[in-house]
Amino acid sequence: MMTIEADFDHLGPYRVQHDGHTYWFTGKSGTHRASGVATREMATADDARLWITLGGTAIWED
Repeated sequence: MMTIEADFDHLGPYRVQHDGHTYWFTGKSGTHRASGVATREMATADDARLWITLGGTAIWED
């Protein structure tokens, strides 16, 4: 379990604060294969990436 801070648009998260980094929605959406849940790709300015569910309840780091 981890704490994040997120801002949402009408479809899902577009900005996430996590572990001292700010991640922005890259415009890339998908589906987490194992769970079938819709996700968004987020990235920092240094190109660190993660995937987050549209409700912000689960994150997978790249």
